[in-house]
Amino acid sequence: MALLIVLAAAALVGLVGGLLAYAAGWDDDYPEVS
Repeated sequence: MALLIVLAAAALVGLVGGLLAYAAGWDDDYPEVS
């Protein structure tokens, strides 16, 4: 059970971090974002 919680938390952090990076234009995978 604890493992599922850890995995879910890690996935959530990764998703939020990815969205923030995309919105801020930090992600080099999206060069069109200024």
